[in-house]
Amino acid sequence: MRLRSTLALTLVLAFCAATGYAPRDSCAQQRRKVSLVLTNGKVFTADARGKLAEAVAVDGERIVTVGTSREIAARYEGARTVDLKGKLTTPGFNDAHIHFLGGGLSLLRVNLIGAKTLAEAKARVAARAGEVQPGVWILGRGWDHTLWGGEWPTRKDLDEVAPNNPAIFQRVDGHVSWANSLALAKAGVTRETKAPEGGEILHDAGG
Repeated sequence: MRLRSTLALTLVLAFCAATGYAPRDSCAQQRRKVSLVLTNGKVFTADARGKLAEAVAVDGERIVTVGTSREIAARYEGARTVDLKGKLTTPGFNDAHIHFLGGGLSLLRVNLIGAKTLAEAKARVAARAGEVQPGVWILGRGWDHTLWGGEWPTRKDLDEVAPNNPAIFQRVDGHVSWANSLALAKAGVTRETKAPEGGEILHDAGG
């Protein structure tokens, strides 16, 4: 009798390990109570293939399992459940220091990251200038003059590729801006403009 019981338990545990699911209360995970179940969402799993799950079961600060909404709801019936209504949820999300709004806006602007020459950066700006109407602001970020020898870009460089649009681009570190003549004029910056406290305005030979 003991041998049969041991064999039966072994088979049940093997089934649980192989499938991740078993009849109610037959696996440790099946019996485990959870504090929260999220269903009908897009659950980021960090899977290398970019796979998303529909639902997730959480116990305190720990994720117990992910799967389909039907699967998780049935497995943890009675747990507090939140319907995500198709929204995204990410595990371990900690907004310690990010520029979320800026990062999102950068997807709509000219990306100058990785431009290895000034000519390449200008070509990207020129491409955007060809897509918008005259007078529309052209914004972007990511240029790094150290990649092309360390010489600072000038307003004239931008004037050549975006003469009819005010344009301004932040350096890759976000602490320096590169603007064309139209942008400077709209901002009221002239050769007489004093640098702001803690800042600097670089002047060329013409002022």
